[in-house]
This record gives sequence, C-alpha cells and structure tokens, in this order.
Amino acid sequence: MARWRLVRTDEPPIRTATSILLPVLRDGTPAMLKLSHDPDERRGNDLMAWWQGAGTAPVLAHDREAILLERARPGRSLADLVDAGDDIAATRQICHVAARLHGHRASDRPTLRLLDDWFRDLSAVAPSRGDWLARCAASARALLADPRDPMPLHGDLHHGNVLDFGAKGWRAIDPKGLFGERTFDFAALFLNPDLAGRPRRHADLPHILAQRVDLVARTASLDRLRLIRWIHAWCGLSALWFLEDKSEPIIQHRVALHAEYLLIN
Repeated sequence: MARWRLVRTDEPPIRTATSILLPVLRDGTPAMLKLSHDPDERRGNDLMAWWQGAGTAPVLAHDREAILLERARPGRSLADLVDAGDDIAATRQICHVAARLHGHRASDRPTLRLLDDWFRDLSAVAPSRGDWLARCAASARALLADPRDPMPLHGDLHHGNVLDFGAKGWRAIDPKGLFGERTFDFAALFLNPDLAGRPRRHADLPHILAQRVDLVARTASLDRLRLIRWIHAWCGLSALWFLEDKSEPIIQHRVALHAEYLLIN
C-alpha cells in the first residue's frame, strides 16, 4: 500500500473465487487494487499491463501478484445496457473493445496460456459419450487442430467484463491471459449476460443468438460458421465447469443446441 501511495476507503473489499479487490485512493483518485495468487489471474494481470490501456482499464501499477487499476466511473457494465433493451449497442461495443485489444502489437509479450490447454478438459470428452457435450468437444478438437489468426486473447470478454469509464469509453477488465485464435475471444459474449444471473432471459433466445452471430461476424470480419463452431465449443467448456461446481448448465445447453441449428440452416 505504501509503495504505491494507496489509502483504503471505507468500502468493503470484494472477494471472488481467485482474487481480493480493494477499493483505494491513489493521490486522491479512486482506484482498484486486485490481489491474487491464482496463475490465470496473474497471467491476466501481465496481459493487462502489456496492453497498456489499449481497450482495457488503465493500469496504474503492476507486479506479479497485484495490479492497480483506475476505477471505472460511473462503473456500469454492458450488462446494464442489455437490461435497458439495447443488446445491439452492447454487442457492437464488445466488438469495438476487442478490435483495440487484438490490434495491439507491442513486443515483449508476456507468457500466456495456450487455447489448447484451456480446452484440455473438454477435448478429453470421448465421442462415445454421445450427448451434446460430446458434440461440443468434437467442435473444439476440430477448431484447435486447425488454428487461424493466433494472438493474445482476453479469454472472458463478456458484458460484465466491459465497464463504462466515462469520457474514456468502454474498457475491458479481468482477462484470463490466453493465446490462440482471434475468433474464440468473441464466444463468451454469447452466454451472457445471463450467466451472471440477470433479471430476464436473453442469451439463450434463438433470435438473439442469430442476431448476435450476424452482427459480430460482420463487425469483426469473422467467418460466420467458424464463429458458431467456437460458440458451440465454448458452451461445452463452460458447461463442464458448471458441472464441476454442481450447477446445472441450462443456458449452455440451450445455446449449444441453437448453435447446432444455425450450423445446418
């Protein structure tokens, strides 16, 4: 705290499964101190620092186990935009943020986790299982065997991880620090903001999925069918994590089935 000239506020810390976030002041300016020993969080912090604010929350200080970020003001997320009825604007903003992240080409890239390793548990699901998870696993294996346009990836670029920084615009937080195909970085948005427990269904509605697929493919210049295959694969991996936590992957199942329909129609 003293090294970075930080003062605690009276706001309580925010605890997640892998991190502690402390609201602080630095020279009177609101900031957020994130502390974590988790390897994925640390890779994400390294990537945030490497991006140097290109599409991300401005980084004020950084070391291996801590990162100090400028605090979002007013702090609403793109999930709030969806709740207000403007899914198209929210989807476009994610594409614009992704373009800034993916366009960053500085040297000295940090060590990142390969997408093949990220999908390791899903790739191990046997075809003989014969259910929708096995089909998602088959999509993942096919995509990973033929990678396109590899680059540093956020890895969790969805509505809740893109915040309003006022005059500085919408910016990403909480990357996972991955390296792999660019198209994958858009997959997480297709399960959200529903996975965060928003007040009404959205992501798993067939017409919303189709609308989002067309908008993202067009805005980000992606192959539409390949994007749908990545969505399908991501539904499977996210579902496995839910099952490990003893939760039912209802949204992932619905979106996976809708994605399969889009692949054949």
